Amino acid sequence: MTTKKKAKKEPKKGTELVVSEKPVAIVEEKDHVGESLILQYLDAFGFSYLTKAEKMQFIGIAKAFQLNPFKREIHCVPYMTTVKNPVTGEWKKEKERKLSIITGYEVYINRAERSGRLDGWNVKIVDEGTPKCRAVVTIHRKGWGHPMEHEVFLREFRKETKAWKEMPFFMLKKVAIAQGMRLAFPDAVGGMPYTGDEIMGDIIEADAHSEDVGSIPAETPEELAEKTRAQAEAREKLDGLSSAVKEGFRILGYTDKTMWAFCNKFGWDDRRIMSEINKIVDVREASKQEQSK
Repeated sequence: MTTKKKAKKEPKKGTELVVSEKPVAIVEEKDHVGESLILQYLDAFGFSYLTKAEKMQFIGIAKAFQLNPFKREIHCVPYMTTVKNPVTGEWKKEKERKLSIITGYEVYINRAERSGRLDGWNVKIVDEGTPKCRAVVTIHRKGWGHPMEHEVFLREFRKETKAWKEMPFFMLKKVAIAQGMRLAFPDAVGGMPYTGDEIMGDIIEADAHSEDVGSIPAETPEELAEKTRAQAEAREKLDGLSSAVKEGFRILGYTDKTMWAFCNKFGWDDRRIMSEINKIVDVREASKQEQSK
């Protein structure tokens, strides 16, 4: 991945220049991320079941950093994990739900560019096929006499997931870019959520403290059969949706899990589901038209 230095652009009409001791940034009212927009996203994507505290956590971070969830600049992943008892300090046997808030590596690049101080960057894989295989990102920042280099080792981040198995170097480059931009531009991206490539493995893999709370028993044949049956029924139910609804979900880019939550919310009523899909599509189209003005 390599970028070239971009020419400076004049601010568009209708934008406001915010001047401070930091580099000039352009803020556009039409891109403002407010609570109502975030609540629309949580409702549309099947996250209405989140607790009030979880919603406020997600809303607070999205608003603070002006991250638009409809543009996939931020999203959340609820997951179960073991936690410590705050009084005894011992690991609880019962798992509790946590909320992981995640952003994409492109957001780090975008914010670094908006700071006005990014003067080019590139990332490469070195020592491929050896234990020292790593991604090295080089970042040039205006005002610095020398570029900054940051390296990320494959052995430290590789996860047993489909993406990491099929595209390990691409995934590693994304981690290097995100971490490098955080180090080079702490004033622009400091405090922002991590990327899924950095933390997702910790969510989906076995808990690191499982030995402290006792191993989780394997599924019995009866439990496995029940799980398989439920999955088959779910697939059959999704396959039974009308072609219009399926096309709507395809346009929205929904996963099976999101489609299932969406349909459950609206009682598997085709007409109601189609109506809600059209509303979301209309909102997206209106947003695109507003941005193109």
